[in-house]
Amino acid sequence: MRDRIYKAFHEDIEHTDFLEIDKLKQQLDELKPDDDFVPYGLKSYKEAFDVRFIHASVAIENENITLSDVDVVLEGKYIPANISSLRDIFSIKGCADGCALIDMELNKNRELTGKLIKEIHEKVLLEYPVEIRGVYRSVPVCINGSLTEVAKPEEISDLMHSLFWFFERSYEHPIGMAAAFHVMFENIHPFQDGNGRTGRLVMNYMLQQFGYPPIIIKHGPTNDYKLALQKWQVYGNSDMFLNLVKDCLVKELKEYIRIIEITRKTVKSLNE
Repeated sequence: MRDRIYKAFHEDIEHTDFLEIDKLKQQLDELKPDDDFVPYGLKSYKEAFDVRFIHASVAIENENITLSDVDVVLEGKYIPANISSLRDIFSIKGCADGCALIDMELNKNRELTGKLIKEIHEKVLLEYPVEIRGVYRSVPVCINGSLTEVAKPEEISDLMHSLFWFFERSYEHPIGMAAAFHVMFENIHPFQDGNGRTGRLVMNYMLQQFGYPPIIIKHGPTNDYKLALQKWQVYGNSDMFLNLVKDCLVKELKEYIRIIEITRKTVKSLNE
């Protein structure tokens, strides 16, 4: 698997076109908030984004959970009738805790390390006993419905070290690097459960450290996240997953630009 990780950070992403994203990123950078109002608009959007991100992340594992269910659980008003399991409630709250943790550590400009990934996992896996939270697994696991073969327990520490080693020494486009890290992290599958929820938070941490907005990856008939992972992990075909990430980033970049432009236009009209 070490050779596969190396290839992911070099051969698999070296010819990918990120031109549209680079142009949008430049446009966003030129609009960086320099007034008192834009940050409030972006803050409001980020709060709504977190609810949608949590819903998309937990719905990959339980498609019966709705966006309104997530909102109600996070508000803490009552237990939605649609949710009959305490595990679902804790998975929602755990994902919210993970979002809060990465926001806090991003504000500190903390480097992403294996230790931080374990801390994120510990927050996310709220529905599990403390003994397996934030700890690499000691038992073999498999990914249901996937051809991907994950790491053996005794291989995990060395492979996670290799994952960071090749990531830190890659000179490819940062979006490709973040995507490759996510796919290979899921391939290693270092934890007993919660790898997907943790991995998507880690990818967003990376994207934001590189100056991009976080993204929401949904899984569905027209947006097959699991198949995209498998194609890269098993066959070395990165196109489907990279296109998925690129589409999500284009959407978020355009939305950030739209919010800033509308906020400034509104403030200007009020001051005239």
